[in-house]
Amino acid sequence: PCTNGGTNQWTTTNNVHVINGVEQSSAQTLDACRQKCLTISGCNAIDYNDNAVGVKCWTFVNLQNAQLVPETGVVHETLERCVLTTTASSGVSWITTNDTHVVDGIPQTKPQTLTECRSLCQQNTDCDSIDYKADGNPVKCWIFLNSLSQTLVPEQGVVHEKIVRASSK
Repeated sequence: PCTNGGTNQWTTTNNVHVINGVEQSSAQTLDACRQKCLTISGCNAIDYNDNAVGVKCWTFVNLQNAQLVPETGVVHETLERCVLTTTASSGVSWITTNDTHVVDGIPQTKPQTLTECRSLCQQNTDCDSIDYKADGNPVKCWIFLNSLSQTLVPEQGVVHEKIVRASSK
């Protein structure tokens, strides 16, 4: 519901963990563990143990009503992803994910505002999403055409938007 101004919200519970997380050996800090979760579709929770040797981070996809098991030193965090939906008068909706982007977009040098970037995408029926970075220089807008799968990558200040076109009846 994005009640906190449009950013992802982490809720922390100390000294508990959940069984059967996916090991993320590359994430060696709490922040790296959070960032790893943000790149995994459906990831909504992590366990992090700074005192562990080797693996310190575990991620969970679509975790619901999990049984929390006491364990000293472990931080369990749940993620509420912020996804905003806006509908323009044209009948087109945009699903917005803040502070993320997708790699390999097609750079567009002309659009300078989010509205211009959206408009460019709307005019191209193959365009299914955009990335917009207000302080990008010289490129602020990237479009994606017929994207089958898009992996969201955390990046501060970038807005990723997926277009939802009104169905023609």
